[in-house]
Amino acid sequence: MMDDKYVVFKREDFEQAMSALRLEVGDDGIVEDVKGRSVEDAVVLRLQDRFSEHGLRAYAGALITAVDVLAEAPVDAQVDGEIERLARMADRFNDLADRARQHRITGQSKTPD
Repeated sequence: MMDDKYVVFKREDFEQAMSALRLEVGDDGIVEDVKGRSVEDAVVLRLQDRFSEHGLRAYAGALITAVDVLAEAPVDAQVDGEIERLARMADRFNDLADRARQHRITGQSKTPD
């Protein structure tokens, strides 16, 4: 899983950046093109969210379950590299959960709005 696959902005910051781009470039078409590329099926889970650790661990657990199931499947049913890819994803989400836990135990977490 790549960290640089997506870019996330707060809506207000994004709108300000687009307004500045519109003034700089003077072309609304560019702004509309950028807005049209938004990913509609994404969800943002911030590490500072007091519930994020548990959500991230649950997702990692689901990935590990898939790894376990695939590992028991007949070799011809296993997709090349899929077990390793899913295991790396699970490790990544567990690492993120650890980071979220640090927010919580240091008092830096908050209830999402």
